[in-house]
Amino acid sequence: MFCKHCMTIVSKSSKHCSACDKCVNHFDHHCFWLNNCVSKQNYCSFMSSVILLLLNQLIHLCSSVISISISFSTDRPPYIFPLRSKYFLVGVSFLSLLFSFLIALLSSNLLCFHLYLRRKRLTTYEFIT
Repeated sequence: MFCKHCMTIVSKSSKHCSACDKCVNHFDHHCFWLNNCVSKQNYCSFMSSVILLLLNQLIHLCSSVISISISFSTDRPPYIFPLRSKYFLVGVSFLSLLFSFLIALLSSNLLCFHLYLRRKRLTTYEFIT
């Protein structure tokens, strides 16, 4: 097969990525977050990064819940910041909890989508087209 963009001969499973401006063998998709094409060669690394992102957000979610519960269980605020207001710490922890929940929700959705694609033996590009 001949790629008219690269002007080279490529395999049938290759696709030219317009973001990278190169042909990628066993193309899955271009990930703008990683600024890289995901293919058969680095799909395991891509899935690992999604799983680690989800685990990181779950740990952050749990630590925010613990921080809020500690703030309400004691009468005096913990002296971590120069601002010694319990409500300031609870507000910051609550915002952190909210953002962690949203990112965990989105990353779990991405993980489930790619697990579904793996089960169906499809690439993201094949699913879209």
